[in-house]
Amino acid sequence: MAIVEGKEKDAILCWDLISLQVVARLDLSVLPGGGSCSMRCAGCEVLAFRESQEEFKLWHLERERTDLESPKKRRKKETAMSFTEQVSATLPEGLVDAAFMRRDDSDEHSILCWTTSQLLWEVDFAESSDAGKLQEEERSERSVQLGGGHPLQVAWGS
Repeated sequence: MAIVEGKEKDAILCWDLISLQVVARLDLSVLPGGGSCSMRCAGCEVLAFRESQEEFKLWHLERERTDLESPKKRRKKETAMSFTEQVSATLPEGLVDAAFMRRDDSDEHSILCWTTSQLLWEVDFAESSDAGKLQEEERSERSVQLGGGHPLQVAWGS
């Protein structure tokens, strides 16, 4: 899997290393702003963002339900793959870098984000999904833990 930068648009491509065929393509024009894109992977999870921009997106690479014939070798079947958007999030400042962090006691992971103002944020999507259930004082306590009271806006994919 790699980011391929073009003159007009960037994309993440995933190759089958045996057949050397592209099995999944993700157009990165969905990321706002300009500049270089960065990508981080953990298993089938793919995080992408533009350097110094506030927004990042998280996708899951998964197998599609149908099998397609390979264009070069008609006798061989290949499984089609696709990217499904899981999360779109916005920080109050630009991203310099990000990394996945997996907890020892869980299969869940959070994302560490290093920002342009030199703050390190831990973004835990398992906790964010319960944000609507939190009382106001619990929200303000969590905001402080995420970086000095800056709110984290998270939009979940369908």
